[in-house]
Amino acid sequence: TITKDLFAQASGPIVIGHHCDLTGVISSWGFWHDKCAKAAIDVINKGGGIAGRKVELVTEDTESNPAPGARKLRNLIQRGNAEFIVGSVHSGVMLAALPIASELKTPYFSTGEATEVTGSKGTRFSFRTGTDTYSIAAASMPWCVGNLGKVWSIIYADYAWGQSTNQASKLFIEKAGGKVLTSVPVPLDTKDFVPYLAQIPADSEVVLPAFIGSLSVAFYTQAKTMGLDKKVLAGRLRLVLM
Repeated sequence: TITKDLFAQASGPIVIGHHCDLTGVISSWGFWHDKCAKAAIDVINKGGGIAGRKVELVTEDTESNPAPGARKLRNLIQRGNAEFIVGSVHSGVMLAALPIASELKTPYFSTGEATEVTGSKGTRFSFRTGTDTYSIAAASMPWCVGNLGKVWSIIYADYAWGQSTNQASKLFIEKAGGKVLTSVPVPLDTKDFVPYLAQIPADSEVVLPAFIGSLSVAFYTQAKTMGLDKKVLAGRLRLVLM
């Protein structure tokens, strides 16, 4: 008797690598990503696994930093034997990870938003599980320009996501007939926002701040001390949140 479609199947557990931002500037995201990943693995295994195989999760902390994040990815693949990776939400880490994932021929499912991961720096091994800065800007900026004002300033966290947000937003602001007076990059380790807030021109009608975690808190706290909130309440200025 000849059995059709007979083929060998791998045995043992399926190992999923989690390139997770447990510490550093993105840790507030990483904490919940870690909890959700563990819960998902538990649900899958209680349901019989994948094709009858148990699923194991191996996690490495990216530290929200591209250099250690790249090293940790190699650990996941070469030591942890991860067959594919659920990736970092930190866009800088994500972009540093892609060449390694491609070199080691391991699919990398990123959770960050920098457009480049599936655009100019994408490879056959790079995927995205959520949205990106280009689609966000395309969906929001035309309405904002038409309803909030045409004279803009952008102030953003100076790393991959902030840079990508700045570029995409400026593109669609200008396409909609608006004008960007200035784009102000702010380093990730900034504590004193005053020198950067001072660079926003007084004739701006709309300010687009693009920050993460503690930087967002610092921006709004120090913007308030400089009276930015009073300009908003008086109707002379609009803030657009990203």
